[in-house]
Amino acid sequence: MRISLIETQEIDRYLNDEMTTMSRLVFESRMLVDPSLKEKVEHQKKANELIKVYGRQKLKQEIRNIDQMLFSDAEFKSFQTKVFTIFNSK
Repeated sequence: MRISLIETQEIDRYLNDEMTTMSRLVFESRMLVDPSLKEKVEHQKKANELIKVYGRQKLKQEIRNIDQMLFSDAEFKSFQTKVFTIFNSK
């Protein structure tokens, strides 16, 4: 289990370009010798990309929800008026 965690951290450092040049070369050499390591790197890269996409979608949805609340709830009528005044004054 501990080896797996260390390997995952090492792959993260490789993918995030946080390795020295020498460490990077050694790691890339290990990937050439060990196809399973290369496969793990590809899987982790894909997982990182999916997490980023999910995070962006989640953030966009939260922004939409806040926008909906700010511009539709009567509680924020004063705010709505101020914003509309700013953009309608031109």
